[in-house]
Amino acid sequence: MEEVRRLQPTSETLRELYLKSGNQCAFPDCKNLMMNKDGVFVGQVCHIEAAMPGGERFNKNQTNEERRHFDNLMLMCHYHHKVTDNVDEYPVERLKEIKADHEAKFTNIIEQISESIKDHSKEDILIMPKTLESMNKYLEWGNSDEELQWTIECIGKFAKNLSSVTKDIRNLLFIINERAEGRKKGIDTIYEVPAAEIKAICKMSLKDFIDNIIILEKYNLCYRDKDWEDIDVIRLIDLPYDGWWKDLKEFCMGTGVDLNKVIVDLQFNLLD
Repeated sequence: MEEVRRLQPTSETLRELYLKSGNQCAFPDCKNLMMNKDGVFVGQVCHIEAAMPGGERFNKNQTNEERRHFDNLMLMCHYHHKVTDNVDEYPVERLKEIKADHEAKFTNIIEQISESIKDHSKEDILIMPKTLESMNKYLEWGNSDEELQWTIECIGKFAKNLSSVTKDIRNLLFIINERAEGRKKGIDTIYEVPAAEIKAICKMSLKDFIDNIIILEKYNLCYRDKDWEDIDVIRLIDLPYDGWWKDLKEFCMGTGVDLNKVIVDLQFNLLD
């Protein structure tokens, strides 16, 4: 059997103890801080089963590593550290219960924070079109199966970019599309809306507005530009064939398909 030695808790263990303590003594209803307002640690690292023989609740069957393990340690104020020296009133099981109840409150907070910091775009399911028969028929394209397949591939690249941004940003693009008006530029039609109009109706701060547009630009969905009157506009980016946004809006309006479900909810199968 190994020689009993007091080992200091590792820095990782101390960090976990502090995070899950909520900077409070673990004793029920005690609000004493573990670290004061000046950043000084004023709490105590307490063993449930003592680190050395003669200590409260010492367990000879534990290893030295087990004695300094997170599961055997808790943070308490000096007063309650002394109170729990009463082994009859605070046996091992009771202290473990106190530790678990206290840390559960703050562990849930840590998990919630971790859950919130993630790639939320991966939560959404992209459903691609397979035939585009409905669009082909309604818009009287007269396209062959081969031509439709090429269009599906074009939509696929657009849809993949769209699925790479969050739902909130897709909703912004939907609003831009709703407000955008077409104007001729050479043989092409471009769709744009004054940037100030989108910022105003969305009630966004300038920073948030710019940040979101930068993301939409990154994924080749729209971009900021100047119109012929030198006014800041947001301009939608078409697919390789001219008229994607025009066709999409016309199809949805004419057939009753919810454009929001296509752009925001990524249900491109509604175009079939």
